[in-house]
Amino acid sequence: MSCYQYVEERTETRPIAIDVPLIKPADLLDASIKTKSEIVTATISLKEPTVSQAITNTIIRHFRGKGINVARVSKKTIYQILNTIPRHTFTSKNLNKVFRGETFTFKMSVIVHIKIIGDNYYLMRDRIYGRDNLKKAIAIKWLKSYEAHVFDCSEKSAFMEFWLERNGFNADIVADATHSWIKVEVELGNWVDVEATGDGPSIMVRRKYTYRFKDIYDAIEYFRDEYDWWNEIKREERIIEYVLK
Repeated sequence: MSCYQYVEERTETRPIAIDVPLIKPADLLDASIKTKSEIVTATISLKEPTVSQAITNTIIRHFRGKGINVARVSKKTIYQILNTIPRHTFTSKNLNKVFRGETFTFKMSVIVHIKIIGDNYYLMRDRIYGRDNLKKAIAIKWLKSYEAHVFDCSEKSAFMEFWLERNGFNADIVADATHSWIKVEVELGNWVDVEATGDGPSIMVRRKYTYRFKDIYDAIEYFRDEYDWWNEIKREERIIEYVLK
């Protein structure tokens, strides 16, 4: 991706070097699971505001509770379940117009088509929120230099998404025609933009994006050679350091 390098003035700091684990993400694994057609309960919430999102995340939680690390549920499975939910289940009698707090039940499909995470690129962490917590998480300095078409805004953004997710934040990779950066959820439903380049990452003014990737798998599926930051790191190379102010 051809993009500019964002630069800002930063006060002098005292860095402490840290080692970053280098884990190459494997492709998501396709799987089909035969269920006992269990009846499960889902709730419309700020985090899951639509029926399909509530179904998706309920299925993911259901299988993760059984030790199966599900990343996604196929659209086919979601549509199958949606077609079994009576319209009178919701106050509006409209699946496309539901209200927060409404609870509904659905029967699990006999066969659920899913994608399983085949590696430990993402760790299971409780979510962390708050702008102050975000500022602490991004109080780092790049040790690896910016290099266009090698380790530029796309690789740095992909690494920052990895770093923030590992620190408990919900982070997405976004991009327009010339640049890539990160969106981070600091409150439920409230996202801020984080610039990944420069001396170190920083909260930036919100800007419009063309692409939005929920995880690294989405990003490398769409732009396979743009976000593979792990391929640009030498063995035991240190690429960031903490900054103490």
